[in-house]
Amino acid sequence: MYKIVVVNLLTLLMLFSVGIGFSFKSAHAHFNETEQKPGVWLSPPKTMSSQVSFETTQDTIKTSDTIFSGRWSLVYVGYSRCASTCPVDMAKIQNFYKKNQQALQDIPFYFITADNKHDNPTELKKYVQNFNATFHGLIPSEADHKPLLEWFESPFRSMEKNAEILHSSNLYLIDPWLNWRKFYSMPIDQKEILTDLKTLQASIRVN
Repeated sequence: MYKIVVVNLLTLLMLFSVGIGFSFKSAHAHFNETEQKPGVWLSPPKTMSSQVSFETTQDTIKTSDTIFSGRWSLVYVGYSRCASTCPVDMAKIQNFYKKNQQALQDIPFYFITADNKHDNPTELKKYVQNFNATFHGLIPSEADHKPLLEWFESPFRSMEKNAEILHSSNLYLIDPWLNWRKFYSMPIDQKEILTDLKTLQASIRVN
């Protein structure tokens, strides 16, 4: 009887130890999923066509040269009906701009929709300005939509059953000459982006 009790106790201890180890591993795996990764520089940078046509949230039609020329910009590709990735990423970008208002006052943020069939200027404006009143929404023309997303190397695929669109989760840095310089994966490292902007602005003057 005594031996049976001891064996049972040892078995319970072993199971408990395995459970604790599994919990630690699970927690570690979860931490890694949210771990910040360094941004990636493009070498050489990629240049956007100056004639990409956008419908803006100000109900105007503008080309990429009039939107991006002459200033550093940050860009995210998503869509307003996105129920999973976009709200989480936009909250991070919102936090970034809120915490660094002075440093980012001359760095506009543009949300380019991956769903130009459903997003319209009114809805997109309401969506982006819900996060920050200074944020801009852009809707690529039908002709430019697919080539632009391919230029951003943003894989996208419509999931008809649940109306979801699979897309990338990156923040893109565009220079004043329409060059894509670097991208940052979520969750973004705010200090890294601020350092990059400060270094680039100091070393590359805009006429």
